[in-house]
Amino acid sequence: MENILKNFSNIKNNITVKDIMSNPVIGVSKDDTIHKAAKIMNENSISTVIVSENNKLIGIVTERDIVKKVILSGKNPKKTKISDIMTPNPVTVFPNVSILMASNLMKRKKVRKLIVVDLEDKIAVIVSQTDIINSMNKIYGAYKSLLWDSRFYFILFLLVTLFFLLNYILFR
Repeated sequence: MENILKNFSNIKNNITVKDIMSNPVIGVSKDDTIHKAAKIMNENSISTVIVSENNKLIGIVTERDIVKKVILSGKNPKKTKISDIMTPNPVTVFPNVSILMASNLMKRKKVRKLIVVDLEDKIAVIVSQTDIINSMNKIYGAYKSLLWDSRFYFILFLLVTLFFLLNYILFR
């Protein structure tokens, strides 16, 4: 039984950000216009661009930023610079972080996307809440296969039988 419980824990902790990351990283300069960023997002079917300077991550811009900080504010997207609306110093994680830790970080920092970086702070990809939700199918499949393991039901049967036997002996 201990082994089965250990397997449950391993499934939860062994699925890492690198197992689910999928979004390509496309960058823009802080001096580019919002119009250019929106055009890049549209052409690449992405909702986020990273802002870098000298290969260093300095910010992030999402579709939501564009809508809230430019469109709804009445700013001109062709004149507004990325640096005016970007979120500086976005939250980053390493690829080997579990998705459980990544989702907790998103919740704690109140963000929907994390930038995945390597040990030299080079940007790998973006992982989003949607990526984590989609990974739940993988986790569910692992739990499902574990639950259909005949050893699990055999141990469960033995425990239930032992419980009823002890109950019968003690409270007859």
